[in-house]
Amino acid sequence: RGGFLKILTLRALRGPNVWSRFPTIHMKLDLEEFSERPTNTFPGFTDRLMRMMPSLHEHRCGVGYVGGFEGRMREGTYLGHVVEHAAIEFQCLAGMEVGFGKTRETRDPGIYHVVYRYRSERAGIEAGRQAVGLVKAVTEGKSPDIEPIVQKLRELREESLLGPSTRSIVNEAVS
Repeated sequence: RGGFLKILTLRALRGPNVWSRFPTIHMKLDLEEFSERPTNTFPGFTDRLMRMMPSLHEHRCGVGYVGGFEGRMREGTYLGHVVEHAAIEFQCLAGMEVGFGKTRETRDPGIYHVVYRYRSERAGIEAGRQAVGLVKAVTEGKSPDIEPIVQKLRELREESLLGPSTRSIVNEAVS
């Protein structure tokens, strides 16, 4: 198989779907040889990731309290789950507040559905790609600079926003 964390599919679900009533990104992710390796088996993994993305501490995760996701990483959670949270946080750092995500194993061991909300489709898809790259790097003991990634996501967000006149028409229609 070679390598690990391989994106099998990555696409936008534009309306309510089986995962959520919100538009979401759906990634099918193969953990390959790391399918049986939780985060606590990679020395320094959680500390490295938390230094790069300290705002991950705010993620409540399924446990329901601030610091919940960080605790899950320290106890040991699978890398697909970390990809989900990193994709969400990349978007938040780039000014697109999202909070919903879900990661579930498929019938095929080591292959996961990773689903998370997006505001800008192109930025949401790119956030998923970048999250996979970041998680790979952290498992290898690296701490890449995330600011260029966040800046790229901001640019994608800006490209997808409505112009001022169109935005005012939409806002008026909504009200």
